[in-house]
Amino acid sequence: MAKSKESKIKKMLSRYEENIDVKYSESLINDFLQLSQILEDLQEKDKKAFSAFYGLVKKNLELNEIVAERGSRISKLQKGQKQPKK
Repeated sequence: MAKSKESKIKKMLSRYEENIDVKYSESLINDFLQLSQILEDLQEKDKKAFSAFYGLVKKNLELNEIVAERGSRISKLQKGQKQPKK
């Protein structure tokens, strides 16, 4: 049964293969693995450092989302639109 699910997942992924940026996806995976390893180590060894690092990572992600959203609105305004559509 597991082989069947695995082959279905591989087949589904193959449909999107031409649209993927391999270097970017590998970079994301490596970043995730590094962050998760650091968080696990800190959680075991230093709770305060864990809390601080977790907070910094979370805040950074939130800031990236805010900056991307604002950049999108600014781009629309630069194209002559008076108020960005919501």
